[in-house]
Amino acid sequence: MKHSTAAAGTATALVFSVAGVAQFAPSASAASPSTTALASKRLACSFSGATGSAVVHQWGPGYPTGGKKRVTLKAKDKSADGRHVGIRLYTKHANGSWKPWKWHLDRSGKGAAKTWHTSVLDYQGISGVKVRVATFKGDKVAKSCTKTIDPTG
Repeated sequence: MKHSTAAAGTATALVFSVAGVAQFAPSASAASPSTTALASKRLACSFSGATGSAVVHQWGPGYPTGGKKRVTLKAKDKSADGRHVGIRLYTKHANGSWKPWKWHLDRSGKGAAKTWHTSVLDYQGISGVKVRVATFKGDKVAKSCTKTIDPTG
């Protein structure tokens, strides 16, 4: 039986030989933790009533643009104005059209901050991402800001 060790933080894959004996080997296709952190893209915008950000994980140089991507959204209400805050992600398809994803709302009031862990799915590829942070009066956007980024930006 052959023994081997992998460096700390490297991914390991189970490899079968022709003889049928399983061996562990470092996976060449897995990203290291430092590469994963670098490949996440963060977008943020802020105005007098609210601030918000989105992080798209494992998206950018070295990662495929298609498929399912994990997303972390954060929004904070900065004003005691009777309005609630929301954050929304948009993804740009390879054909140039934008897909709006659902609003994530927080009605807790001034000083409240909320985080949502979600995902987006587009097998044709995501060629851009936009985040919109807004305050709402009822169900209408009262004020908002946006930030857009492409996978190489």
